[in-house]
Amino acid sequence: MEIKTNDKESLTAVQKLPKYDSEVLQYVSRLLRVWVQDEQQKTIRPCYHFLVRLYPKGQVIRYEICRNPDRKPTASQVFDFLCRTLLDPPNGEDAHRPGIISFTDQDLETQLANMLNTLGIETQVLQPAEGLEDLVKAVSESLIKRDLATRTDASERPGMLSKPGVDLSMIQAFFTAAYRLREKGPWSEFSENQVYGIRIDDIFRFVVVLGSSDNVFGVAVCSSLSRFRQKYCQAMGSQYSGSSSSNISCAFCGAEQLLVTYRCTQCKVAYYCNEKCQRKDWSVHKQECHNNALWNQKLERPFLQRKEMTLIYCSETAVPFDDLDLQAKYSWPLYPCEENFPVAFVVVANDGETSLDRPNKEELQWLTKLCEVLVESCGKTPSSLNEKALMEQNKWIFVETLSNHK
Repeated sequence: MEIKTNDKESLTAVQKLPKYDSEVLQYVSRLLRVWVQDEQQKTIRPCYHFLVRLYPKGQVIRYEICRNPDRKPTASQVFDFLCRTLLDPPNGEDAHRPGIISFTDQDLETQLANMLNTLGIETQVLQPAEGLEDLVKAVSESLIKRDLATRTDASERPGMLSKPGVDLSMIQAFFTAAYRLREKGPWSEFSENQVYGIRIDDIFRFVVVLGSSDNVFGVAVCSSLSRFRQKYCQAMGSQYSGSSSSNISCAFCGAEQLLVTYRCTQCKVAYYCNEKCQRKDWSVHKQECHNNALWNQKLERPFLQRKEMTLIYCSETAVPFDDLDLQAKYSWPLYPCEENFPVAFVVVANDGETSLDRPNKEELQWLTKLCEVLVESCGKTPSSLNEKALMEQNKWIFVETLSNHK
């Protein structure tokens, strides 16, 4: 039976409990790492109360689903949970008051401090207890094992912050740029069967804007034009007659050559977009320039294995939990629609096998700048394909219509 805490009788009962001055508890609320359906059959991540003992002995005291599981509990709901737990401990202990209840949320501690002080309980703000996230995962797993919750294929994939060198400021910049891109909606101007090109940070890549078919909104990025041609033919059910292996790619950035090719005058094997790419690659290329054994092994740079980088907007259920938690923690902007969460990933090819990865530092920064350029390019006519445009930074260039190339 639920114990009421909004009346004097219940509060007096808590005040009369014996007090363990040395005991320190911690309260947190957490979204579980699962998906469930609420009473309205809406898919949500349920929010749970957690109360653990920090001192004198670490122990889980109680956890339960929040009254409104689709959102964080109010201070009043947290107070109710705490009082019920103190009056009726679930682990068979004698009912008592702790000396201190700590919180991880400063605002929540501020709201509850006076109410708990009237019960003779001090409050403070501490970092989350060690092992708390493991507890959240364990509770999530228990729901799945009992068929009370599910996960999607994307749920436990690594988050954006998992890549070395990627920090919060980069992810914030990405979310801001992706929000502006979703708001601007360039797919109303650019067709999915048109390929554009752009050089950002001296790296040239081909771009297809997704969304003119109202299916998936976003952008696909690749250093290989022939790859886009091949994918288009596959989508149309036709045979692609070209061969990506015969195309010449820049040894520095991997972009296939369109108009002008610079070649190493010594080995005559390495090709480049321009002199800048050649200069930047020299520290690596000088080790292999005259090493015929390396070239005979068809040496491949690691980035050349990355075939395609994509940004698409998804519903929350298609997003890794780590990214959902990060966005919620810092309140980064999301466009007000169902499929509004920007997800960036890279398709990596390795020995004929493909896998999904998250963008590294360079790729994320490049993709963020691409979003910014796309927003600025809306309503403007792209440049025509020519040598000067290919060399200019942040220049939006029309390359070809895929339906004209089979």
